[in-house]
Amino acid sequence: MAKFPAKKRLAFTLVELLVVIAIIGILVALLLPAVQQAREAARRLTCTNQVRQMGLAVLNLESATGTLPSGGIHPWPKVPCYADNGKAFGPKKQGLSWAFQILPYFEEDAIFNLGTTSAVTGSPVNHYFCPTRRPPTFNDDDQAWLMDYTGLVPIPSRADFIKDTGSDSQFDGLLRVAGNGLTRGCTTGYGFWGITRFDDQLNGHRPMSKQQLGANYVGYHGVFMRSSYYNKGRANDTECRDEIEQLNYGSLITIGKIKDGTSKTAMITEKRLRLGETAGNGDDDRGWSDGWDVDTLRSTACQPRPDGPDQTGGWPAYALMTGSRHTSGMNTVFVDNHVQTINFDIDLETWNSMAHRKDGQQIDLGL
Repeated sequence: MAKFPAKKRLAFTLVELLVVIAIIGILVALLLPAVQQAREAARRLTCTNQVRQMGLAVLNLESATGTLPSGGIHPWPKVPCYADNGKAFGPKKQGLSWAFQILPYFEEDAIFNLGTTSAVTGSPVNHYFCPTRRPPTFNDDDQAWLMDYTGLVPIPSRADFIKDTGSDSQFDGLLRVAGNGLTRGCTTGYGFWGITRFDDQLNGHRPMSKQQLGANYVGYHGVFMRSSYYNKGRANDTECRDEIEQLNYGSLITIGKIKDGTSKTAMITEKRLRLGETAGNGDDDRGWSDGWDVDTLRSTACQPRPDGPDQTGGWPAYALMTGSRHTSGMNTVFVDNHVQTINFDIDLETWNSMAHRKDGQQIDLGL
């Protein structure tokens, strides 16, 4: 009987094709999280390096001028009020932020010496944006480039209260968590403006001297001291009428004044922002050039949180929080320029002590 050759298969069957597609889909599903994790690791490393560069710039400024930068004077300072013929003043007379003051120390001299408010606020600084959160972002409403990092403003420590009042009960009250998940020190803005509670009229846009504040004054206890040089003269983009007032908050901080040690004292970290909100909110409007304000400074009386949509506690609580878009925590640089990741669930007294320059508590997280 004659044998016929077997017919050659010219294509996959539908079942085989579906099996192959399913296998490819499974492989993609398995690989995608690994790819995303690798990308986030790279972005987090970039963020870490940027924080470290800021810390190094702070130390270089200290070597050149003899002091660490100030935190500025008040929200929305005018550049000509803190410059002489277009040349920006150094830390002791500078009203703009610590982030402005360190510009010459990581090759941003050109922006530092622009001389007008619009030119300064209209200049991006790529170092000041965390790649996990967003690219360099401009606030069209206020014509200013924004910022993702912040200096730390601690409240007085337990030891400070015992020394001043003989009791630490008020300190415990400030850090006690209320029903909304926030501390009283955070919801009232205790200490952020150097006074007992947030009060814009008392010590915000038009700051008052230590003597005028009297018993309301609680001082500044972090690495970045608030400036005492206040030019309250009328100003525009290019000119300022000098009307100087000395606020007497105290001299700027030197390395020698950091009694808890440079490796134990935190100075710059990341700040929490609200998801889904456009640029231009009160906690994210003026950006890196702002003076003493929530754009460039945040309180350690508030529990750190990751970025989120909520405004728990209202103003100023949600605007005073540190945090980040990273799931692992906040990149934080200490005065000796080492960087640690601080978890969001850190004990709040520990967090405040880490930012306090001389509370006698040398915190070691073992990281």
